[in-house]
Amino acid sequence: MSENSPSPMTGGDGGPPSDVGNATAVVLDKTNAPPPAPAAPPPAAKVEPAPPPAPAPAPKAATEAVEPPAKPAQKTLADPPPGEEPKVPTPADWPDDWRVKMAGDDKKLLARLERMGSPKDILNSWRAMEQRLSSGELKRALPNNYTEEELAEYRKSNGIPEKPEDYDTALGNGFVWGEADQPLLKDFTAFAHERNMPADTVKSALEWFARQQQNIVDEVAMRDQRELAEGSEALRAEWGNGYKGNLTAVRNLLEGQTAATPDGQPVPLFDLLMSARAEDGRRLGNIPDVLKWASGLSRELNPFATLVPDQAGGNSGIKAAEAEFAAISAKMGDKSSDYWRGPNSETIQARWRELHGLLEKAKARAA
Repeated sequence: MSENSPSPMTGGDGGPPSDVGNATAVVLDKTNAPPPAPAAPPPAAKVEPAPPPAPAPAPKAATEAVEPPAKPAQKTLADPPPGEEPKVPTPADWPDDWRVKMAGDDKKLLARLERMGSPKDILNSWRAMEQRLSSGELKRALPNNYTEEELAEYRKSNGIPEKPEDYDTALGNGFVWGEADQPLLKDFTAFAHERNMPADTVKSALEWFARQQQNIVDEVAMRDQRELAEGSEALRAEWGNGYKGNLTAVRNLLEGQTAATPDGQPVPLFDLLMSARAEDGRRLGNIPDVLKWASGLSRELNPFATLVPDQAGGNSGIKAAEAEFAAISAKMGDKSSDYWRGPNSETIQARWRELHGLLEKAKARAA
């Protein structure tokens, strides 16, 4: 090695040894070269103190339940493939025979349940009843073995007067109970009070009764008018021109005769008989057969009963017949009179024959 050759321990320019050369030397001569001197440590840096470690969680109490980890579902060959599990039907809320199960052996209860469409209807019915009870619409019933105090309180809370005569029976609207209605009112109010009927119920019942009575009166009046018209038409068709005379005979038969009422008041017999009613409800004065019978009886007793007495002669049926017979007979000698000519000739001739027969009978009786 020459003097000018660089030393292996120095750099090529005589400077300090390089790290690379040192490293190369170490690698090339691991067996004989001493280990390199340790490098100088870097200047110490300021070290911050580390934060204290977090406290460990407190151990669970011995009494606290510890859930075991869930285990995966065990599958077997009998299990269906995923997505093909059988569907379990949801059971119905109520079976079809729920009414029978609820009623048991009670047939009446079963009959009531059969009117219910579903159990919800029972709930609705119960709630409606509960509301009526809470609102006071339903009153407390009177106990079986009640005291006088309980009875008085029950009547007071239900609008029942203390006495039967305290019921208000006035109906208004121009309706007035007649004297003949008073016994009925007295009996009905006593009946209602005994059964604790409220005042408004009693008045409603009386309104219904009065309305029904008025309907009956109206129906009877309409029937009387109809039968009067029908009977009059039938008698006119049968009696013809003798219609008025026969009705006069009926009146003459009963005229002046009276009958006493239960209280002693006289009533014309004609009015009493004609207004009386048959078993079927018809007035006797509207029945043609009754009037025909009365007219026949009147003729039998008095042949001149169909003639209206003249006012001058009073009860002078024979004189009236003789005067009318003479007037008609005078026309017989005149061929141009209405006895022989005109639309009334047949009627006048029939009347002459009738009067002639009556006068002959009168003469026979007088003889």
